[in-house]
Amino acid sequence: MIYNDLTAQQVKAFLAQPAHALIVNAPVGFGKRSLMHQLAASLLDIEPGGVVQHPAITIIQPVKNSIGIEVIRDLRSFSKLRSANQKEGIHRIILIEDAQGLTREAQNAFLKLLEEPPADLVIIMTVSSLGLLLPTIISRAQLIHLKPVPKSQVLGYFSEQGFAVKDTERAYHLSDGRLGLMHAILQESNDHPLLTQVQLAKEVLTAPAFERLQKIDELSKDKANLSSFLQGLHRVVQAALAGAIDKNDARNIERWKLRLQQVHKALDGLVVNANTKLLLTDLLLNL
Repeated sequence: MIYNDLTAQQVKAFLAQPAHALIVNAPVGFGKRSLMHQLAASLLDIEPGGVVQHPAITIIQPVKNSIGIEVIRDLRSFSKLRSANQKEGIHRIILIEDAQGLTREAQNAFLKLLEEPPADLVIIMTVSSLGLLLPTIISRAQLIHLKPVPKSQVLGYFSEQGFAVKDTERAYHLSDGRLGLMHAILQESNDHPLLTQVQLAKEVLTAPAFERLQKIDELSKDKANLSSFLQGLHRVVQAALAGAIDKNDARNIERWKLRLQQVHKALDGLVVNANTKLLLTDLLLNL
């Protein structure tokens, strides 16, 4: 994966002298998990593809957006295990995805591990909402903030990886330049949460009006799910508008502008707790 110059310098500094704990902070879709796996692989001198199955690496992921105290207790047991490798260096790694999902109880228990970590252990966390972590956790870890990479640099990188220019341009617009999501789109990966939103939005946009309306009950039941859908729809419509602008297609520019206005209206309505069924009906009839 490609990163901006500042991130590259931070990564180089971390690998040269690893802190016992690292937080990779960025919005969803910026490639945090990819960087976390690359760092773990570099520390243990293995291929990134071997991170998930490596016996010296423990990976923690939220269940329903939450990480409970029981998981942290297991991590503390893992940290106390003696390493078979007697040489100095890093021999065990804990990876925590979306650490903002740690409950307050779990965070307090996690602090004890951060305060007295074994010398051969490194903890790497990713977060998309840094403010949800206790300040005492943040203060005990090194921080890497992922930032956007210039468009020309991004397109050049993916072109070098063998992707067609047309596909990289489309993926860039769909992802809004978020490297993790862009990579998932180009690789047609199904495990990226934002990609699921984008695919559903595209299905709705291309469906006849009556099929769109059939989705209202399903989408309106869960406000979080509806918010994700609207974000995905925003990305697809914004990407289509950007494509029309690139082609100087006046008719489609106006068409996609009107659709984008409808999506913005729905997002604003969701913020003020408008009736979700009415909100969706109005949106899907006017797309």
